[in-house]
Amino acid sequence: MSRLGVFDSGLGGYDILQQIQKKYPEQDLIFLADQKNVSYGNKSRAELENIFNENMTFFKKKRVKRVLVACNTMSALELEYPGIELYRIIETTASKVEEEKVIVLATKFTVENHAYKKYLTEKEVIEIALPNMARLIESGASEEEILEEIDSHCSEYKDSGISVVCGCTHFPLVKEQIYSYFGGKIYESGEAVLGLPIYSQGKGKIDVYTSGDPEEFAQKVYNIYGEEIVSHHAR
Repeated sequence: MSRLGVFDSGLGGYDILQQIQKKYPEQDLIFLADQKNVSYGNKSRAELENIFNENMTFFKKKRVKRVLVACNTMSALELEYPGIELYRIIETTASKVEEEKVIVLATKFTVENHAYKKYLTEKEVIEIALPNMARLIESGASEEEILEEIDSHCSEYKDSGISVVCGCTHFPLVKEQIYSYFGGKIYESGEAVLGLPIYSQGKGKIDVYTSGDPEEFAQKVYNIYGEEIVSHHAR
């Protein structure tokens, strides 16, 4: 069966890749960490469209016909690409929200495009951009730095018990800090996408690529997951 492509600007997408691997161990996967362009959330639409096309060209060269866009910012673009079937994570993640009031923590681009409000029309949605969070996570920031970033944008909701949607795939990597700050239920895309009808039987082969430094990305994965991987250069 065909391989499933997965891409993101970095570690957030790798977290989703791991969850897919655990639930569907026979799925063949090819993952692209677009480290050259991290982070996506503060870029313009024109910049993101160019990056999207670069990434789709990579998958096309690898003869991948199905791609999971494991990035909320890129999902918010709602772009198509000839010859590749695309699956996006925003609608799937939003469909899991049960509460009538929820905070969506996301990148600047995702918030400005009201990407989650489109699918949570009957709920009260508080959209808050954390413009530095993905970069902080990628750089291995301390718990104190993460909490400072949250507090600088969310102080009125501290200890409110309100539920939070992690509207960026990087954010679940610090969900313990997010939970400790807000105290409510945490929704994340990794769990949501596991229910999509996109998985197939294969040999469980996983190839990891990055547009950045392969050794640096492998080291980041090891630092977070304690897992040794071989990463290849994508370009």
